[in-house]
Amino acid sequence: MTNTPYEHEEHESRNAKHAASANAPHEQTSLLERPPVSYTGSATPSSGELSSDPKGHAHSGSMNMKALLLHVLGDALGNVGVIATGLIIWLTSWSFKYYCDPIISLVITAIIFHSALPLGELSASHCSVRS
Repeated sequence: MTNTPYEHEEHESRNAKHAASANAPHEQTSLLERPPVSYTGSATPSSGELSSDPKGHAHSGSMNMKALLLHVLGDALGNVGVIATGLIIWLTSWSFKYYCDPIISLVITAIIFHSALPLGELSASHCSVRS
């Protein structure tokens, strides 16, 4: 079987397109292939975003880590509130013991809301600076 000159050029053209698409960051990749990673750009914080000591350790942290910590502490506080309410309802004979559940829930909500406000303000200030 012989190849015509046109078939050879078409095969080379397909190979060139495949090689070019493998290097293009906007092209889709297979799930088994790892996409190229760039360590330059907006993903790395600039020197003004984090305060560092002379040894190079960052002290302010990222908003994502603060939000994660707030979320985990809120969940833990909610669990403690549920256990406390359950023990009060189970072990006491108070006539108002069923009011403990909504009261403790409101207290936990107020604590979480109060601790989340600074994070929300920081996030809003970053959004207004970028736009």
